[in-house]
Amino acid sequence: ITFPFRNIMTIITASSLEYIAFQSAVFSVDANEEIFKSSPTPHKVPSVRGVTFDGVDAGSISLFLESASLPTLESLSVDSGEDFEWLTRICLSPIQYPALRLLNIRHCNFTGPALVPFVRALYQLPQITGFGIAAPATGIVGTRVFDMLASGPDILGNGCSLGLKRCVFRVAE
Repeated sequence: ITFPFRNIMTIITASSLEYIAFQSAVFSVDANEEIFKSSPTPHKVPSVRGVTFDGVDAGSISLFLESASLPTLESLSVDSGEDFEWLTRICLSPIQYPALRLLNIRHCNFTGPALVPFVRALYQLPQITGFGIAAPATGIVGTRVFDMLASGPDILGNGCSLGLKRCVFRVAE
């Protein structure tokens, strides 16, 4: 289902929704939207505490996350296939997600180079206290993810430490 992005953001910013779920959705945009400006102002969405993307393409997820200021977002659940572009976007603007504590990722690739944005995100978002990995795309969670998590902040050289209290791994759904 294709949704006009401008309309979605108008509805969300005008509401007091606490939880939003997008399923099998793609956002459409037109050329004169604010998001095409060199420094667009994020839409303030003060009441949303949880967002779920299920079967939504990574480009639409990135568009939503970089266009919304979500100061009360505590939980983010994403089923986006193998693309972690949206996760990189979160890391570039962590100030937009100060309350984010739980990150749940499904059907993504957790082996080889695909681990880099995931592990980097955990260290660049030190407020994350829990994460879940379910049904990895390859059926495998690379052992390097555990090595990288156990090695501490030196692996990325940023001096941050993980505040993880909960981790859930589920191979099948």
